[in-house]
Amino acid sequence: MIVASGNWSYYWDFGDGNSDSRKDPEQHTYQDWGLYDVELITFSPYCRDSIIKQIQITPPPPQAIFEPDTSGCPPLDVTFRNQSQYADTYVWNFDDGSYSTEASPTHRFYESKAHQVELVAYGLSGTDTVKQIILVHPSPKALFEAYPREAKNLKQVFKFLNNSINGDKYLWDFGDGNKSNDENPAHVYKEPGIFTVSLYVWSDKNCPDTLVLAKLINVMEGEGSTVFPNAFVWNGTGPSGGNWGENAIDNTIFHPHMENAVELRMLIYTRWGEMIWETNSVYIGWDGYLLSDELVEPGVYVYKAWVTYRDGSQEVLAGDVTFFH
Repeated sequence: MIVASGNWSYYWDFGDGNSDSRKDPEQHTYQDWGLYDVELITFSPYCRDSIIKQIQITPPPPQAIFEPDTSGCPPLDVTFRNQSQYADTYVWNFDDGSYSTEASPTHRFYESKAHQVELVAYGLSGTDTVKQIILVHPSPKALFEAYPREAKNLKQVFKFLNNSINGDKYLWDFGDGNKSNDENPAHVYKEPGIFTVSLYVWSDKNCPDTLVLAKLINVMEGEGSTVFPNAFVWNGTGPSGGNWGENAIDNTIFHPHMENAVELRMLIYTRWGEMIWETNSVYIGWDGYLLSDELVEPGVYVYKAWVTYRDGSQEVLAGDVTFFH
């Protein structure tokens, strides 16, 4: 005798927390990819059976994306922001012989060139590759020479020859508190000592380099000396005040050429012993005018000078000078 089993009921478990009690649900939409165990249970008041099958929902193919594409001076540190989609593992090639498997690595670039940085993104549905350029600018190279490097004269002019490579802007530090932006400067040290000279160089992309030469310049306190000319000429215009500078060549002002002098007192006399002019400054000489701004007659005059040198020694000098109109 056969016993009827009655009506059947159904229960679908889609493995994602959703279910259905229809015999044929027709379709179900999964919100995320992955492996899902789908179970069908069929039962009646008298019987029960079930079956489980696994399905896989795959993601879209990976999309490799990263930032930034940037540039800078070496060493250049770049933190890469990985914005890839549908990928779970990564390989970075920094185009300098180094690699990384981090998701968002930080890398230091030393070589000056256009680095073709490559990111390969691996996902369940395949791979994708993207490349971007990281531009590392050329660095300048600071190089220089100095002539001379030693002097016993505080009026010595030191010349600095700039041999830098890829330089665009410069800053010199002469080690005595003075600086210069000239490409090839000249400098006079006003005090004795041993000086360290530094050159700071920037390229046109503002990349820096520095060269420091320690104890490069030696300025010594040498012996003092004073030499007077034997003639000078009228300037043809009028009183000038007698001011003169270290590097000026001017034969219209009567003054001594001195080494390491710090003080000067000079008197001018006529040949008959009348004092007609005086100065107490190293850098003020006689322009041929009296203190009353009256031009003297051409002829021979007498000078007497008291000179004090840097080392404290003193000297008194006297002689004749011829004044021409």
